[in-house]
Amino acid sequence: MVKISRRFPGKKFENTKTHLQSFIKWKFKQSDVKLNKLKFQFIKDFEYYLRTEKEMQQSTINKNLQRFKKMINFAVAQDYLNKNPFLMHKPKPVKREVIYLN
Repeated sequence: MVKISRRFPGKKFENTKTHLQSFIKWKFKQSDVKLNKLKFQFIKDFEYYLRTEKEMQQSTINKNLQRFKKMINFAVAQDYLNKNPFLMHKPKPVKREVIYLN
Protein backbone atom coordinates (compact mmCIF):
# COMPACT_ATOMS: atom_id res chain seq x y z
CA MET A 1 0.00 0.00 0.00
CA VAL A 2 1.27 3.45 -0.88
CA LYS A 3 2.39 5.67 1.96
CA ILE A 4 -0.39 8.22 2.07
CA SER A 5 0.30 9.86 5.43
CA ARG A 6 2.44 12.66 3.98
CA ARG A 7 0.18 13.58 1.06
CA PHE A 8 -3.17 13.06 2.82
CA PRO A 9 -2.76 13.82 6.50
CA GLY A 10 -5.50 13.06 8.96
CA LYS A 11 -7.23 10.19 10.63
CA LYS A 12 -10.04 10.03 8.05
CA PHE A 13 -7.67 9.13 5.21
CA GLU A 14 -5.97 6.53 7.42
CA ASN A 15 -9.40 5.10 8.19
CA THR A 16 -10.23 4.87 4.46
CA LYS A 17 -6.85 3.22 3.84
CA THR A 18 -7.61 0.64 6.55
CA HIS A 19 -10.98 -0.13 4.95
CA LEU A 20 -9.27 -0.52 1.56
CA GLN A 21 -6.70 -2.91 3.01
CA SER A 22 -9.34 -5.05 4.69
CA PHE A 23 -11.40 -5.06 1.47
CA ILE A 24 -8.41 -6.25 -0.57
CA LYS A 25 -7.77 -9.05 1.92
CA TRP A 26 -11.47 -9.98 1.89
CA LYS A 27 -11.93 -9.90 -1.90
CA PHE A 28 -8.56 -10.91 -3.35
CA LYS A 29 -6.96 -12.79 -0.43
CA GLN A 30 -3.85 -10.62 -0.94
CA SER A 31 -2.22 -7.83 1.01
CA ASP A 32 -2.07 -5.39 -1.91
CA VAL A 33 -3.31 -4.77 -5.46
CA LYS A 34 -1.43 -2.98 -8.22
CA LEU A 35 -2.79 0.41 -9.21
CA ASN A 36 -3.12 -0.56 -12.87
CA LYS A 37 -5.57 -3.32 -11.82
CA LEU A 38 -8.04 -0.79 -10.46
CA LYS A 39 -11.13 -0.69 -12.63
CA PHE A 40 -14.68 0.58 -12.22
CA GLN A 41 -15.75 -2.84 -10.90
CA PHE A 42 -13.23 -2.49 -8.04
CA ILE A 43 -15.05 0.64 -6.90
CA LYS A 44 -18.45 -1.05 -7.11
CA ASP A 45 -17.15 -4.04 -5.14
CA PHE A 46 -15.59 -1.74 -2.52
CA GLU A 47 -18.91 0.07 -2.18
CA TYR A 48 -20.72 -3.27 -1.77
CA TYR A 49 -18.16 -4.35 0.85
CA LEU A 50 -18.65 -1.19 2.89
CA ARG A 51 -22.43 -1.62 2.76
CA THR A 52 -22.62 -5.33 3.60
CA GLU A 53 -19.52 -6.32 5.56
CA LYS A 54 -18.91 -3.05 7.40
CA GLU A 55 -22.66 -2.21 7.62
CA MET A 56 -22.13 1.47 6.80
CA GLN A 57 -24.83 3.95 5.91
CA GLN A 58 -24.84 5.56 2.46
CA SER A 59 -23.47 8.90 3.65
CA THR A 60 -20.47 7.18 5.28
CA ILE A 61 -19.88 5.10 2.14
CA ASN A 62 -19.95 8.27 0.03
CA LYS A 63 -17.38 9.98 2.26
CA ASN A 64 -15.05 6.95 2.11
CA LEU A 65 -15.39 6.82 -1.68
CA GLN A 66 -14.77 10.58 -1.87
CA ARG A 67 -11.48 10.17 0.02
CA PHE A 68 -10.52 7.18 -2.14
CA LYS A 69 -11.30 9.23 -5.26
CA LYS A 70 -8.99 11.98 -4.02
CA MET A 71 -6.17 9.41 -3.69
CA ILE A 72 -6.90 8.07 -7.19
CA ASN A 73 -6.94 11.59 -8.67
CA PHE A 74 -3.50 12.15 -7.14
CA ALA A 75 -2.27 8.89 -8.69
CA VAL A 76 -3.59 9.98 -12.10
CA ALA A 77 -1.95 13.41 -11.74
CA GLN A 78 1.38 11.77 -10.88
CA ASP A 79 1.07 9.37 -13.88
CA TYR A 80 0.80 6.26 -11.71
CA LEU A 81 -2.50 5.52 -13.48
CA ASN A 82 -3.41 6.08 -17.12
CA LYS A 83 -7.18 6.29 -16.61
CA ASN A 84 -9.31 7.34 -13.70
CA PRO A 85 -11.60 4.43 -12.68
CA PHE A 86 -13.91 6.96 -10.97
CA LEU A 87 -14.69 8.63 -14.29
CA MET A 88 -18.15 7.03 -14.62
CA HIS A 89 -18.84 6.66 -10.89
CA LYS A 90 -21.63 8.71 -9.40
CA PRO A 91 -22.28 8.52 -5.65
CA LYS A 92 -25.69 7.23 -4.67
CA PRO A 93 -27.94 9.84 -3.08
CA VAL A 94 -28.63 9.68 0.62
CA LYS A 95 -32.29 9.00 1.39
CA ARG A 96 -33.52 11.40 4.01
CA GLU A 97 -36.81 11.14 5.81
CA VAL A 98 -38.50 14.48 6.12
CA ILE A 99 -40.39 15.07 9.34
CA TYR A 100 -43.02 17.79 9.16
CA LEU A 101 -43.96 19.85 12.18
CA ASN A 102 -47.68 20.14 12.80
